[in-house]
Amino acid sequence: MAIRIAIPGEWTKRSDLVAAIRKASPGYVIAGKAIKHAESGVEQPFALEDHDPNLAANFAQLRYDSGLSDAELAAINSHPKVAWLADSLGMGQAQALLRWSSPFAAAGLGVCVVSASKVHTAGAWLQLARSVDDPEALWAAYVSLNLRPDRSAFYSSGMQHFELPDASLPGDLDMGEAGEILRAFNLHLLEDAPTLREGLVFQPFKEGTQLRIVSKGASPFPAGHVQHNPYGEWVLAR
Repeated sequence: MAIRIAIPGEWTKRSDLVAAIRKASPGYVIAGKAIKHAESGVEQPFALEDHDPNLAANFAQLRYDSGLSDAELAAINSHPKVAWLADSLGMGQAQALLRWSSPFAAAGLGVCVVSASKVHTAGAWLQLARSVDDPEALWAAYVSLNLRPDRSAFYSSGMQHFELPDASLPGDLDMGEAGEILRAFNLHLLEDAPTLREGLVFQPFKEGTQLRIVSKGASPFPAGHVQHNPYGEWVLAR
């Protein structure tokens, strides 16, 4: 499993990307198949590939909570090239990849965290990259909230980036409340590293719904799927 980030751009050839990064992020240079921090000399591999119709479709499908405008989406839909960055799972890797992807975002059209099925505007990603030590910023960058197709449960996807389980809640909860509870539960894991077990009660808000941890299940995505979480999923119920 890996963290996978895709950044589409209007670059038609490699030299366009080199020039765009030089202009948008002067502290970075493209060196072969890597981007290099000019002052430190540290490098991060990347791949530059041709237009990806599946990526364009992902942006179109997931745009509802990303703030992408019609004009931005149209540009993404016709992107000539896409830059791909990847790393192994882990907090340090997630922080580093957020930094390394920033020069591409500054020169690109948007950001898709493919391993969580989440998209961002370039500006939003750059804002998050300024706070890589903030758990809330990392969560916002890397974790998506979703509703299963049969509407049986709300669930998070992306906590594997921090080597942590995801979570799911009953699908009959109010959507807004479910999102707030999932966010609070995810951040509880991320910030507090609690020892959890079946039967514990979780109530993040004084007047909110009280939920009980009923099991630690497997990821809803099969092994080999880009969103598979090898650390599983905490299942919460009323």
